[in-house]
Order: sequence, then structure tokens, then C-alpha cells
Amino acid sequence: VLQGESSRLYRRLVDREQAALAVYGGFDYALDPTLFQVFVQVKNEVDPARCEALLYEELARLQKEPPSERELQKAKNQLAAGFYREMETIGGKAQALGRSDVYFGDPKACFQTVANYDKVTAADVQRVATAYFEARNRTVALLVPERPPSEQGAGPGSPGASASGKGGL
Repeated sequence: VLQGESSRLYRRLVDREQAALAVYGGFDYALDPTLFQVFVQVKNEVDPARCEALLYEELARLQKEPPSERELQKAKNQLAAGFYREMETIGGKAQALGRSDVYFGDPKACFQTVANYDKVTAADVQRVATAYFEARNRTVALLVPERPPSEQGAGPGSPGASASGKGGL
């Protein structure tokens, strides 16, 4: 619901408000409690505080208004497609089996992945958003270049300079 170019976050921050270049959200599997992360690449001319406020508005909207059935189905389809893509390679299959064994205690649990996605309801999404997307649960990091991009890599030894003295990564 928060990932992809047709997600509510992307449509709002990138398309409608034109405040960001990219936005995506998600989490990684972990044995211990983990983080749900949202990344926003703010446009240079936009105040990051404005983007942050827009993000919080969309998270609050998700708490008040569950995703539509179409929006939820699209998210489920994206997750299922990602799972099936992962299963196309031997490495992907090994990842899925290992992850299921480590996190769920049964390597065969991965074969229920798509069925489990299908069980998620709009009310579930709203309930989780309400429980976890609260101000008290946030850790916010703002990464800002020390110099404007036009000045970065200006000479040898400067951040972003290569051994030849030209800017690059």
C-alpha cells in the first residue's frame, strides 16, 4: 500500500505535490522486533520539513481510512509477484526456504506465503497503521549534503571525488 509508483505515498509526494523524487516503504524480516522504514528522496528545492509533514498526513490518512479493495488487491498482487519472481531461481528458492525455517520454524511455510497475503484485510492494514505509525514510534533521520550537489566533487580529496579528481561514486 505504501510501495510502488501507484501507491498513495508516491502519488501524493511525487505526482501530486511534486515534493519528492522517490518514496518507498517496507520492512525486513528479523528475529527481534524490527523497523518499518519509509524513505523519501526530497527534491533539492523543497523543504524537507514539508515532505515530512506530507508523509505524516498520508500515514494519518491510512489510520483513518483503510485502503480501498482495489488498492489492497494491487498491493497483494505486487507482493505475490515478488514472491514468484524470487522462486524463479535456485538462490531465491533457497532464500525462501531458509527464511521460512528461521522465522517460522518450518521451511514449508514459504508455500503459504501468497495465501497469507490473501488473508490480509483492509481493516488489518488500518489496525496495524493505527498501532505502529504513531509519533512516539518514530525515528527520523535527515541526510543532507554538506554542500550543494553542483559544488560536490570539486577537487581531489573532496567527498565524491575519484582518484582522478573527477566527481563520481
